Amino acid sequence: MKSSTHAKLAVATLTLWLPLVSPASGSSERQLDSHEHGVSTLKMAQEGKKISLELEAPGDDIVGFEHKPKNDAEKAAVEGALAKLRKPETLFVMPSAAGCSLAASDAEFETSKDHAGFHVTWSLICETVAQASSMQIGFFDAFPDAKEVEVEAVGSAGQMSAEVEKGTKSVDLSSAFGN
Repeated sequence: MKSSTHAKLAVATLTLWLPLVSPASGSSERQLDSHEHGVSTLKMAQEGKKISLELEAPGDDIVGFEHKPKNDAEKAAVEGALAKLRKPETLFVMPSAAGCSLAASDAEFETSKDHAGFHVTWSLICETVAQASSMQIGFFDAFPDAKEVEVEAVGSAGQMSAEVEKGTKSVDLSSAFGN
């Protein structure tokens, strides 16, 4: 009975979450939320063989500033970060046994009056989602000023959340995607 309750909760949460993390639903008109320096958020939702991911990261943690680029060096820093962020296979790596491949990727540097940040969505197709029970973390190697990633995942196995701190090399996703 507990498994059935988890599955119903996961499906209900997934139904509410998927439109938010789907790359096709992205809009540059989004309201930037307040954030904590050094802390990024990664939301993951699974539907069938698809795992959607959405990353919100403060600009300061990724490129060292939180405003529109003012010069060529800042423009280049943003473009370089966007190039890295469009390739999750080096930032958040699923086990090879899951057979995941990138289906879609979108990355934007969004600014408002008082801060700026990166909004990234990815869509993975995984042949064996149950094998996506962990994820290697390369994010801190790519962006040394980042201190923490708050991970939330909802899948057919249930849901999970974790605060992944700099220096952590992997996170357990088995309660969301595993057997």
